Amino acid sequence: MSDQNPLRISTEFTLTSGRGAASGMREYAELGGSIAAQKPLFAARGLDLSAFYNGTLNLDIAPRRFSIIAPRLKLENICWHPDLPGETFSFCAAALEIGGAVYPALVYYPHPETKAAYGTMPPDTMIEVLAPFVENVRRGQQGELWTDSNEIDIFLPS
Repeated sequence: MSDQNPLRISTEFTLTSGRGAASGMREYAELGGSIAAQKPLFAARGLDLSAFYNGTLNLDIAPRRFSIIAPRLKLENICWHPDLPGETFSFCAAALEIGGAVYPALVYYPHPETKAAYGTMPPDTMIEVLAPFVENVRRGQQGELWTDSNEIDIFLPS
């Protein structure tokens, strides 16, 4: 990454499995997954995710944890499921380095205070990332996540 790039903080990760809700593999299949259902609503609010895959990559950064500081974008009251209340989402700029390639990405953060109706939050050692489709990724694969420290804090707990 160049010195002009604001994505200067590098964090090692290991790919892990999620619930299968974002992609629709195990949950929300009738909607094509939560990301497919959310994309048009995000687009209506100015966030074009058409270049990103309809699913998330789940990055285990343990023992580090993360906290959203000042997201690039925060969208509130996104009513993507017909039977559940609206959710709040934050997005932080990122780049994903995996398998020798670098991909543009966004940290995808459903806010816990609005997520209760949808299930439990992942631990703060797991970051969900939106990215273009990445071929041949597998659970246990390692890589690096590049982020902007003005948007997200990644830290070792004391």
